[in-house]
Amino acid sequence: MKSNIEIINTSKYVGLADFVFSAVVSENDYIEKFKSNSSIIQKNKFESSVFIWFVKNNLKIKNNDIIFCHVELLNSLFSILNSSNLENLTLISAQSDKSINRRLFSKKPECITRWFSTNVNFKNENLHPIPLGINNDFISIYPVEYDFQKFIFKPNSEKANSIYSSFNINTRFLHRHFAMKYSRKNKKVIFDIDKESKEKFINNLNEHKFILSPWGNGIDTHRVWEALYSNSIPITKDHTVFSSFKNLPIIFVKNYKQINTDINVNDSLSLELADFKYWKSMILNSRNKNQTINHNEYIKDIEEFNFSFIKKRNRLIKFLRIKKQIKYISYRIFKKII
Repeated sequence: MKSNIEIINTSKYVGLADFVFSAVVSENDYIEKFKSNSSIIQKNKFESSVFIWFVKNNLKIKNNDIIFCHVELLNSLFSILNSSNLENLTLISAQSDKSINRRLFSKKPECITRWFSTNVNFKNENLHPIPLGINNDFISIYPVEYDFQKFIFKPNSEKANSIYSSFNINTRFLHRHFAMKYSRKNKKVIFDIDKESKEKFINNLNEHKFILSPWGNGIDTHRVWEALYSNSIPITKDHTVFSSFKNLPIIFVKNYKQINTDINVNDSLSLELADFKYWKSMILNSRNKNQTINHNEYIKDIEEFNFSFIKKRNRLIKFLRIKKQIKYISYRIFKKII
C-alpha cells in the first residue's frame, strides 16, 4: 500500500461530525466521548472486541453543523429535524448494510443540504456516495488499519496472475452462489473455503493480483477495500452503489461469467478515491462553501422518542431471527436441488 494513503473506515466519518446522533463505537470511546445523555441500543462482544451502538437523548445542533447518523436511525433523525428551523446541515450516514434509495432520500428534511453515505443506490446532486472502507479498529479479529500499515505488500506487477477467492457463501447466498459457481470454472481462481486466520488472509492478499469481491449483506463490502489497500485488484459485479468509484482500479463485471485475468494492470493507477483525506476534504469543504451567517441552535430532549425506537427494534429483532432461520432452511434446500 502507498504510504501516503490514509485508510478508510466508518469510525473516521464519525470523527468528522460536530454532532453524533447515533453510531457504533468502541466501548472505550463510548465511555469517554458519548455516554453522557445517551441510550444504548445494543452492546456487542465479539472475541476480545466490545462495541456499543448508541443514540443521543438530547439534540444540540447548530446551523452549518455536520451530523453523523447510523443508517438505521435516519428515519428518526429526519422526523425530529422536520420540526426544526435549522439551515445548511451536512449529513454523514454509514454503519449499516441498508442502501440509501429514492424513498429514503425523499424523507430528507430541507435543513440537510448535503448528504454523504455508504451504499448509495440513488442518484441526486445532493447525495454523495462514500466508500465503506475496511473494518473499524475495535473489531481487530478482522484486518484493520494497523495490519495494512505494518505489512509490506508487493506491487501488483510482482503478484501471481491469479484470482483469490475466500468468502462465506451463506452471506447473500444466491449472489455468492453464482459468484462461486462461475468462478470455479476458471482455472486461475484460487479458492480458500476454510475459515482462515487474519495473518493467512493478509498473506493471500499479497500473493494474488486479483481478489474476487462479491456483494455481501450490503453491496459495498470490506473485501473491495482490503484488496485495494493490498495492491490487488478487486473483481465485483457492477451496481449503482459503485458509481463514484469507477476511477479506482476495480474490475466491474455484468455477471461472474465474465471473470478473467487478461488485463494489464498499471502499478501507478491512482488510489485517490481510496484515501480518507480525499473524502474528508470533500465533506469539510462542501460545508465551508455554503456557510450561513445565522447561528441558530436547535435543542431538544428526545429520550422518550428513543425509548419507543428501542422497544420497536427489540420486537423487530425477534422477527428477523425467525426470518433468518427460514432463509437458512431455504438455502439448504436450494443447495440440494442445484
